[in-house]
Amino acid sequence: MGAPQHQLVIEFESSTMESFNELQPLEELLRSGFGDDPDVLVDGHDFGTGIFNIFIHTNTPEPTFEKTLAIIEGARPGAELRAGYRDFNEDDYVPLHPQSLESFELR
Repeated sequence: MGAPQHQLVIEFESSTMESFNELQPLEELLRSGFGDDPDVLVDGHDFGTGIFNIFIHTNTPEPTFEKTLAIIEGARPGAELRAGYRDFNEDDYVPLHPQSLESFELR
């Protein structure tokens, strides 16, 4: 694969430890779902200010997001999330989800 060129961020509203405890297993589920895919590295998460983010490094952000969404939907149908990606050399994110999202910023 070479070094990943993009950071994909999956963002959930999460303001309680209960919601954190429900969301954290998704990170491991994504790791398992991508297995040994050389184009994807599930890098970790952060939690604070009412937001839970999962960070994924990839060279193929849009296909990676589609698979990520399918994995999440399988585990948490109807989960509300936002997603965007950026080139590691850029500050601005490209919004991915929901389709109506006009901009994405890391919160």
